[in-house]
Amino acid sequence: MHPAKYLLVMSLFLFSCKTTFTATNHLLNKGFPNNNVINLNHRLHRAVLKHHPSLVIIMIGTNDMINPPKMISFSEYKSKLNELVTNIKQHGIHVLLLSPPPVDITDLLSRRSKKRFKVLPNEKIDSVTAIIHQIAVEQHCMYLDINRIFKEHHSPNDTKSSLIRNEINSERKDGVHPTAEGYQLIAKSIFNFLKSRGKNYQRIICFGDSITFGAYVRGEGSTKGDTYPAILKRLLFPK
Repeated sequence: MHPAKYLLVMSLFLFSCKTTFTATNHLLNKGFPNNNVINLNHRLHRAVLKHHPSLVIIMIGTNDMINPPKMISFSEYKSKLNELVTNIKQHGIHVLLLSPPPVDITDLLSRRSKKRFKVLPNEKIDSVTAIIHQIAVEQHCMYLDINRIFKEHHSPNDTKSSLIRNEINSERKDGVHPTAEGYQLIAKSIFNFLKSRGKNYQRIICFGDSITFGAYVRGEGSTKGDTYPAILKRLLFPK
C-alpha cells in the first residue's frame, strides 16, 4: 500500500475506533483493510463487544483465501470463524454471516502470481462460502449468500457493468473490491433479508475487511457515502 494511502486508512481506522452508538447512530462500520478472520478475533472486544450491539454482520474470507500474506488453510479458517461466532453469541448478540463476492480472476492474477494458488481463487472462495454456510447452520446463525447474489447479477465480468472493480469501470486492475453499485447491492440484499424475516435491530455492527470498510468509494471506513454500511444505515434508519 502506498504510504500516503496507508496514513489515510490508518486515520480512518482510528476515527472508526472512536465511533459508538448514539441516540441517532444505530449502525457502525468496523471493517478494516487486509483483515482475515484471525484479525477479527484479535480486535473483537474493542471493535464489537464493548459497544454491546444487538446484531453483528460479518463478511470475512476474501483475504484468508486470495491475499498471500493473509492466506490460511480451510481448517484454520473454519476453526477461527467458529471461535469468532461463539464468542459473539456468548454475549447474547445475534449474528448474520455473509459469504464474500466472487473475484475477477483475470484482474486478480495480473497483480498476484498464479504460482501462489494451488487452487484457483474462485474455487477457494466457493469452498469458504460452503464453510460459512455450514457454520451458520451449526451455530444457528442467519446466513446470506452474497456470493450467489453477485453471480446472479453476472458479476464479475470484463465490462463496465461489472459489480467488481476492473480496469474499464475503475481505471485500474482490481478484481476484488465492489464498485459503488456492488456495495449498493450488498446493502440492499441485507436490508431485504432482514425485513423479509421481520428483524428489527437498533444496534448493528458491520464487521469485516476492506469490503466492509468500503475501499475505493466515498466514505470509506465510515457510515457515510457509498460504503455498504452507509447505504444499509440509510435504508434501515431513514431520517
